[in-house]
Amino acid sequence: PKHPSSNLKAIFGPSSKGENGKSTNEKFNRKDFCILGNHVDDGAIITPNAEVAAREKKRFFRKYAGTDEGLLTDFCGVRVQQHSKGIDLDQQAYIEAVANEYNCLDCKPVRSPIEKPISQEDCPEEVNHEVQKKFWKICGQLMYVCTHTRPDISYAMNQLTRVAHRPHRLHLAQAHHLLRYLVTTRTHKMKFHRATQLELDGYNYMDPKNFEGYADSSYADCKTTAKSSAGHVFFLGKHQACVEAIAKMVPDVGNSSTENEYITLSRAAQSGFYIKQFIDELGIFDLPAKYKIYED
Repeated sequence: PKHPSSNLKAIFGPSSKGENGKSTNEKFNRKDFCILGNHVDDGAIITPNAEVAAREKKRFFRKYAGTDEGLLTDFCGVRVQQHSKGIDLDQQAYIEAVANEYNCLDCKPVRSPIEKPISQEDCPEEVNHEVQKKFWKICGQLMYVCTHTRPDISYAMNQLTRVAHRPHRLHLAQAHHLLRYLVTTRTHKMKFHRATQLELDGYNYMDPKNFEGYADSSYADCKTTAKSSAGHVFFLGKHQACVEAIAKMVPDVGNSSTENEYITLSRAAQSGFYIKQFIDELGIFDLPAKYKIYED
């Protein structure tokens, strides 16, 4: 795989060479940059400056046919609400559409994403293809929510996918329980607050006080394999929404809970460094990103 920095050539553009042969590319002017994101035939221009947005849209439409639909309000099923305090993201409409499909939009409220840890010991000896087909479908629908705006269900989704090879009716019931939880909490949003100039100067969300991660593991909680569940989350600033939430089974059987905690910490550190590297390579902040990881 290519180094992550190679992916940013599309953002920075081709480098120019000075008299000494070195690249003269500089960091973005934080008031005059834009990033173009696209999915199939939908595109979004991301910039903190309305004048830059207008300028870049003109350049884009001179080269490609398209329609300017104004301020972004929806992208790939994610509702985008922009206001004076920041940006909110949610998938309420998508969750309601899925709930309607399963006739549970008016279900009894559920306050937790999962009732109890899912065990592979409950898997039937032979695959029930009818149950498996239904299980795969609803898990795919819920995964779309998990990966976009609801990182709070990461652990529950990881538990469900562990039995996708041979799900039991009890596992299908757990998937429906998770859907009811999403229906109950469908108005929840990912909130990203606008920072003041002072905060941006330290964007030091980038400051160890603000760029934070949390990691933990549950020792040998899988009764079938004696492997441990582990996970971590990262936030790009105080009171900002989560930008990464991972819940997985540790591939190796640890000798102790302490060993598993260190394995989990190591995996979280790698993710944190990738986030840091990506932010640094954008070049829009004066200081390099720093982060802390908290472990119990």
